Amino acid sequence: MAIVYRTLPSLGCTVSVWDGDVSDKDVREHLIRLAGDPDWPPGNLNFTDLTSVRAARIPDPELVELLYEETNLAAELKVAVLMPGDDRLGPQLDYGTAPQSLATVTFTDFAAACAFLDVPEEPIRTTISRLRRQLAATRAD
Repeated sequence: MAIVYRTLPSLGCTVSVWDGDVSDKDVREHLIRLAGDPDWPPGNLNFTDLTSVRAARIPDPELVELLYEETNLAAELKVAVLMPGDDRLGPQLDYGTAPQSLATVTFTDFAAACAFLDVPEEPIRTTISRLRRQLAATRAD
C-alpha cells in the first residue's frame, strides 16, 4: 500500500500520504477505497502529502470523474498538494487534465498548504504522522 488516507470530519478535510513508488494500480485502488468509504468525503478540502514519493502518476481523469459522479465535489473541492522541496516530481505531475473547476495547488511549504485550505496545521501534521506510521507498519508486515 503506497497511499493511505484519513478523513477529518471536524475540518471537512481528507488527508492522504503517498509514499515510495506509486503505481497506476496504487492510484486505482486508492480511488476505489475512497469511493467505498461511507465517511468520504467529510467536506470539500483535500491535503495530499507527496514529500516521500519517489515516482507517482496522477489519477486518470476518467476515474476521478467517476469518483465525483453525482456529487458537487468537482466544483467545490480544494486540493493542496505538498511536494518535495527538490522538485523531483514537478515534471511528472500535470493537472491539465483535471476538471477545470478543481482547485489543485502545489506547495513545498507545509504552512502555506494549510493556509490555502484554511485549516490549522497541528491536526494535519498529526494525521500525516499517523498515516506515515500506518505505512511503516504495513511495510513491516
